[in-house]
Amino acid sequence: MKRNQSVQVLTLTALLIALAIIIPMNPFSIRFEPFFSYTLASHVPLFFAMFVSPLCAILVAVGSAIGFLFSTGNPMIVARATSHIIFAIIGSYWLKNKSSQCDTFKGRMLFSINIAFIHALCEFLAVVPFVLDGLTMSFIWTMFFFLIVLGMVHSMIDFEIAYRVVSVTFRKKKHI
Repeated sequence: MKRNQSVQVLTLTALLIALAIIIPMNPFSIRFEPFFSYTLASHVPLFFAMFVSPLCAILVAVGSAIGFLFSTGNPMIVARATSHIIFAIIGSYWLKNKSSQCDTFKGRMLFSINIAFIHALCEFLAVVPFVLDGLTMSFIWTMFFFLIVLGMVHSMIDFEIAYRVVSVTFRKKKHI
């Protein structure tokens, strides 16, 4: 990597981390404490970072967890945000190796659905240790609905926003 490129990537990574910390502090997030919170665009910096590099995605995921720690202080929500590191690694390597997949609407939707499922599953698994003693079937279905179904929808919306920003920002480039 050339020196100018590495400075650009470092600067972009720092800006995305800053956004990942600031966005969770948005007062307009929807919260169903203690388990659930939905903040529109909270994943946009992370999805954007996936198009940059795996390391950028990991660092932005850590920044997002810090942002949720500062904004909520809720250990379950912070655990969910920390679980983003897993789907960030998977998604960024997927995009790195199959970057042309997002060139078509069908390919982009396929990626979005798959990464949204991985994302939602990681968040679901991050919350389970906090609620092991209170698990009932109705509670499991409630968690499933809020974390998996709504989480996937939230993830897919944020991915599409990020994709649009990336495509406008870098025009024909798929990765920096």
